[in-house]
Amino acid sequence: MYIVGIDIAKRNHEAVVMDGQGSVVKRSFSFANSTAGLEKFLSVLSGISQDPSEFTIGMESTSHYWFALFSALKRRGYSIASATEHNKSGRAGAKAPTLSLSAFLR
Repeated sequence: MYIVGIDIAKRNHEAVVMDGQGSVVKRSFSFANSTAGLEKFLSVLSGISQDPSEFTIGMESTSHYWFALFSALKRRGYSIASATEHNKSGRAGAKAPTLSLSAFLR
């Protein structure tokens, strides 16, 4: 089993892959919010395992930037969990103070 965390952004997403024990399998990498970026992301995953059921993917539901990636991964059989950012006011989608995924892993 592998856990994939994706930090969603307007132009480029950032992801990391860990195994079930929390060891990093693939260090933080960036991929474009485009068809070519999706292909790069899928290539990284298939280099780890070609079975989508081996992965659980977590991504934040930032604005509308996550829709296309979420849909494409679901169609390919990946299990996806999405999280909505909340600020102190509790409004969904409002910008919350977060650490960059890349800052955590570098």
